[in-house]
This record gives sequence, structure tokens and C-alpha cells, in this order.
Amino acid sequence: MGGADAQLGWAPAHPEGAPRRTPATHARLIRRLCQLAFAVFALAALDGSAVRADAASEARVRYERALKFYDDGVYDAALVELTRAYELHPSYRLIYNIAQTRVAMRDYAGAIEAFSRYLREGAGQLSSERVTSVRAQLSELQQRVGRLTIETDVPDAEVSVDDVVVGSSPLTAAVVVNAGVRRVTVRHPDYPARSQRASIAGGEQQRLSLPLRPNVRDDAAQAQAAVKPALPASEPVAPVSVPAPTPPRSPIPIVPRPSELPNETDRTFAWIATGVTSALAAGAIVLGVMALNQNSALKELRGQPGQDVAAFNDDRAQMNRVAAIADGLAVATLVAAGATTWLWLRDGGSRSDTAAAQPRTAPRLGVSLAAGGARLAGEF
Repeated sequence: MGGADAQLGWAPAHPEGAPRRTPATHARLIRRLCQLAFAVFALAALDGSAVRADAASEARVRYERALKFYDDGVYDAALVELTRAYELHPSYRLIYNIAQTRVAMRDYAGAIEAFSRYLREGAGQLSSERVTSVRAQLSELQQRVGRLTIETDVPDAEVSVDDVVVGSSPLTAAVVVNAGVRRVTVRHPDYPARSQRASIAGGEQQRLSLPLRPNVRDDAAQAQAAVKPALPASEPVAPVSVPAPTPPRSPIPIVPRPSELPNETDRTFAWIATGVTSALAAGAIVLGVMALNQNSALKELRGQPGQDVAAFNDDRAQMNRVAAIADGLAVATLVAAGATTWLWLRDGGSRSDTAAAQPRTAPRLGVSLAAGGARLAGEF
């Protein structure tokens, strides 16, 4: 039977002496494989939870650092730390802080985008009061931004506003930008970049076109310059003399330098001095006549019976004051007359070529008081 069984292919599955795998052996093998798989998954879970714990811890540290930067007014550093914290531990609460930092930086367009994302990611978890407050802030920020539609004639060109990439052409929607003067740049590897400034007011919409392809005239000029035949190297080229251009005649008269201007200041001062001298002389004459008249009147009253001595003394004191003022004006008149004479002589000498060539001495003027008046002495 054994030979027949072997011929029919019914030979035992295991050779003689080899261990047989019973159902109990298969069960133990399956159980060990399950235990091994569970251990692997447990280790992976523990490792993932540890990584998440480390990320949350680092996000907390960066959040605290951002608060310090914000309190110090370093808003750009605070924004970077908040962005890193959100990348490590995404939370819609961090987006609200990012929006507030954007407002402090006066980046109202960025604040609008952050507040809108905060409402989307926090939907169903925000209170109605918070939603109403954020929407009110969005409505106020809309008045501080404008919308700019940017067009270009080259597809897949990079479009940036103030060095911040906003998309590639063609842009399907208007770009929200901060009100003010914005610099728009369009770049493509096959064309020269082009930039242009745009002034946009709050709540305003503008359309800006920045073509990158050159104009048809420029293409034709370049093609004509490319096909222009060049002169053979063996043929000498005669130099062309170009006459020097004559300067155009200016309708504006040439103004002389300050050193070449005629000196009219001295004559003006001379006339002013003449007027002052005349006024001083007139005042001295009038007061002198008044003093003389009062002196004559006092002489007639002196010695008359019934004369009021106090009134007489007052009149005489007044007469002495008038006489003193007249004498002062006379002295001032003499001084002014000397100065006037010197000014007139100097002005006349400056206009004389011979006198200008001779060295001039500084004028000397002196006043001396004498009995009964004053004496003026001068040298010019």
C-alpha cells in the first residue's frame, strides 16, 4: 500500500523524522505575529505622541516669545514667531493673534486675510460675540485697502506687490492691497521684468496693465539693425568731421557776478544820511528858537513886582531843558553832517578810476565841546 500510495502521489507531506505542524503550532505562530505587530504599532504611537508633544512645547515657547516681541513693538519678529508656532501646532486661536499683529504692522490687507481665515477655521467653535467683533473689524479694515486688477500679456508670469508674490498670470481675481503707493512687478524667465508704481486709495478699484512683450516698432527696429550690411574690413572708412554745435542764444540776459554789480548802496546811504542830517538840523533850529523866545520872556518878567517865584523857576527850568535838547540836536546835526559828507565823498571816489587806483585812508571825525557850542573836526 505504501508503494501504491507513493505512486498515486499520496506520499506523506513531511519526510520521515521532520516535525509536523499541527493546528496548535499554527495558532501559536499567529499569536506571536500579532504580538509583534502590536508592539510595533505601540512604539510608533508612542514616538508620534512624543513628536507631537515636542511640537506643542516648541509652539508654546514661540508663542510666548511672540508676545514679548509684540510688547516691545518688534511686530515683524512677532509675526515670524506666531507663524512658526502655527506651523508646529495649527490652531485657529493663533490665527487671531497673527491678524492682530498684521493690524499693528499696518498691513491691513494681510489682516483681512488672517481674520477671514480665523472665521473659517474657527467656525462652530467661536462665540457669536467674537464673530460679531471680528466682522466689525473686517468692515473697518475694508476702508483701508483697495483692489488692484493686474493684467499682463504673458501667461505664467510671476506677479508680486511690494516684493510679495500674489500669484501667476492670468490672475482671476483682483488683489487686495493696502491703500497708498504700491509697487507692482511682473517677472517671466523669457522676458525682462517690468515694474510700475500704482497709487490706490482706500475702497478704490484700479486696473493695471503691465505687458512684457516688446512693441511691434521695437521688433521692427531690432530686425532692421540685425540685417543692416556691414562695411568690408578691407575698405577704408574716411573719418567724418562733425562741426562743433553752436550754443543756442539764450533769451535770458546774463546776470553779472556779485563782484561785477555796480555799487549803488553807498549813494543810497548818502541820501539817507542827508535826510537825517536835515531833520536833526530842523529840530535843533526850532528848539533853539523856542529856547531864545522863552529866555527873552523870562528876562522881561524878571524883577517885576508881584512875580510868582515858583512859576518863574519852573519856566526857567523848562527853558533850560529845551535849550539842552537844542544843543544836543545841534551836536547830532554836526556828527550827521560829517558822516553825510564822508559818504558822499566815498561814493564819488568809488566812481573815479584814478581815485580807485589810489590807496584810501579811513576817514577820521571828531567832536569837541567849546564854550557856547560844539566844534566838529574831521579828516577825509
